[in-house]
Amino acid sequence: MRAPTAPAGRRAGAPMLATLLLVLVAAAHLVSGALVHTRVVRAIDLSSQGSRVVRERVTLAWHYQRNESRTDEPRVGNYIFHVPAERAPRLIGLRATIEGKDVVDSDRALDRLQNKLVVSLRLPNPIKPGETAEIVVDTVFVGDVTPRPREIKQTDTQKMWFESELGLDSRYPTENVQVTVKYVWDHGQCSPTYSRPESFAQTRQPAVYSGNTVKYGPYTTNPVGEPLTVHYDAPRTGLVCNSWHRAIWVRSFGKSIEVEENVRVTHDGARLSPHFNRQQYMHQSQYGQVGNLIPELALMLPASASEVYFRDEIGNVSTSNLHATRRATTLQMRPRFPLAGGWTYNWVHGYAARGADYIKELGNARYALTVPLVQGFPGVVVEDLHVNLVLPEGATDIAVTDAASGEPITDWTTKTTKYYFDTTGRPTVVMRNTMLLDSNAAVRVTYTLTWVHKLQKPAAAIAFLAVVGAIVSTLASLDLRIGARRGNAAARVVDVCLERERIYARLARAHLSFTTAQERAVLEQAVDRASTAFDATLKALQRAAADVQAAADAVPGAPREATQAELAHRIAKLAEARASAMLEAMRVVLKASAPGADAKAVDAARTKVGELKRVEEQLHDEIRIAVVRMQKA
Repeated sequence: MRAPTAPAGRRAGAPMLATLLLVLVAAAHLVSGALVHTRVVRAIDLSSQGSRVVRERVTLAWHYQRNESRTDEPRVGNYIFHVPAERAPRLIGLRATIEGKDVVDSDRALDRLQNKLVVSLRLPNPIKPGETAEIVVDTVFVGDVTPRPREIKQTDTQKMWFESELGLDSRYPTENVQVTVKYVWDHGQCSPTYSRPESFAQTRQPAVYSGNTVKYGPYTTNPVGEPLTVHYDAPRTGLVCNSWHRAIWVRSFGKSIEVEENVRVTHDGARLSPHFNRQQYMHQSQYGQVGNLIPELALMLPASASEVYFRDEIGNVSTSNLHATRRATTLQMRPRFPLAGGWTYNWVHGYAARGADYIKELGNARYALTVPLVQGFPGVVVEDLHVNLVLPEGATDIAVTDAASGEPITDWTTKTTKYYFDTTGRPTVVMRNTMLLDSNAAVRVTYTLTWVHKLQKPAAAIAFLAVVGAIVSTLASLDLRIGARRGNAAARVVDVCLERERIYARLARAHLSFTTAQERAVLEQAVDRASTAFDATLKALQRAAADVQAAADAVPGAPREATQAELAHRIAKLAEARASAMLEAMRVVLKASAPGADAKAVDAARTKVGELKRVEEQLHDEIRIAVVRMQKA
């Protein structure tokens, strides 16, 4: 039953309301003397196990008395129903039927002079003089019962207090009134058990107590002004949903919908005093006696619900169970702590559902999405409901209607929601409602979605992956690692040594040819080859040493690279000295072998050969030391 919200056209100023009220009163007085209530039955239901809700059904049998003195008596097209002014702010739902047909709630006005809310009900068929009719008015009030006492201990049972008027406030004469009050009954293990009310009003005609009901009447006259009070046990009453944010996401191809709901509930029953005792609660739970504490919550989900999750502000809550049947799925949630009076609990739950249950293809790229406004707790009032219907990207020509009547709904707005791989964003229908209770209202959203827009998201995803792949491929071809730079210096030191060995091998071959030659011409050719190899050695070593220094400079402040560069320069210098000594020795020997050479030339040749051997031994030692130092570095 939806909350009675006034359309924008009715929100006129005080003068318009006053004029409307005068018209209603004047019209009612024309027929008030002709309409008579032959029987009135008030059925007051206080057995709500959720919020502090009072449901009342008033069955009104009335007769349009014929006035024999008049021949032009008008037909009655409206019925005036009164709601006490003090209860009017708590009225969250009103529905009237006559012979199974809904009666339109045409106008409402607050009569401050008579302290009542005047509701004009437009009858589907006007009543003629002499005819009888029976109209049933169902009303729902929230907050009509209050906890008494307002603070209780953890082991105490919560009691509620209901106070109203026994008679029916009506402008029509009433001949017979009967009142029935039904209060809470507890579910025992085998059969329902009833607890007698703490107190109930005693009137001029004694009330009859039976089971979980109290009956008053019938009264032959309307007992207006007589109080009606009931003080009864209500251990499970007091849960209210403060806010409910519902987001429904529709997939591009309509295969499924995803729902995420952010809920905040409060236990507004009797406050817990002085504090919560966990040990005492565990002891009570073993015997099923938890007082007015609410240990768990049962949430109704669609039958096709899957991938259900439940988390609160701390994280995932594992103390929950999912019961699935063919008709519905129940999420049995057990919070981290039981809810006591005045306590609040926030959580987020979500699920996926089969798209075929909600989405219908109408043809010509038109689709219809039909979803309920809320799927919540039975008997719990939702004070503030926010619904976001996130349609596929590219949806256009959006229209919102009531799923039951097909009437257009104008109280909605649109916004754009951005999500992963979205380019233009998703159109979102935003609706808000207040004070809902057991609402079975559903909305129908129609929209246009072409196949081009269906492929919009896959195309964006493919383009994104292609760009990412190109970037990764480009970055992979670059050597940007610091470790790799450090390794280059060491590798180039090794290259210096290898280059030195290759060129020195050429010198060694020339030296071997020189030492084995018997003729002077061969000696001269060997010296020429050694001289050429020496020049190549000098240039290669200088180039290699420069490369090592550049690699070391690329990583400033790194001691390992500096050490490797120093070793490379040292090896190059020793190799240059060895090659120079070898070439000089070969030239001295060549001079000593010339005709007419004296003994001094021969001694000089022997001295150079000895120096060459010492240089070779020093070079070998330096290379071994360099290798050890490079390994340690």
